[in-house]
Amino acid sequence: LSAPGRGGADTRDTRMAGTTAEDDDRDRRPRKSPFQKLRREQRSLLCFVQALVGHLVVIETRDDVTTRGTLVEVDERMNCTLEGAQRVTVEQALEKKNSKFDRMFVRARLIRYVHVPARVDPAELIERRRQEEFDASRHYQAKVVFGPINPSPYDTSEEAQKIRAERAKGYAKH
Repeated sequence: LSAPGRGGADTRDTRMAGTTAEDDDRDRRPRKSPFQKLRREQRSLLCFVQALVGHLVVIETRDDVTTRGTLVEVDERMNCTLEGAQRVTVEQALEKKNSKFDRMFVRARLIRYVHVPARVDPAELIERRRQEEFDASRHYQAKVVFGPINPSPYDTSEEAQKIRAERAKGYAKH
């Protein structure tokens, strides 16, 4: 006798003829909505915090420290770098003092809140950030497809225009 599941006489195949196990798995997988097709950064508020680069923000940390400065960089884990930062602890706030730093790094796991300036429109900021990412990906995809020798029709750099002009001269001679 053969063991069940080993393809012997005791096993039963309930699949329809002409289908495979992959077909069964494909039918059971839930369909992804357009929202789920976005990358994780685009589905979370990380996209929004990254769009705040260049703005004056206030970051509150879990150890009750408030830091105010111009957001310079936000990485994919939401670690933030601030320039012209002013750091105020609870004790310093009572004494009306603060610490000033040219550049300050705040770890993502310490961040409790990121206060956004009132004049910032969140929807516009997120849409602009997503558009920048889309344009950048299209630019690099074109570089891969067309290569450095064949510039993309979307490439408006001086180097690409120079290559096109040289080719146009070559075609005019023939």
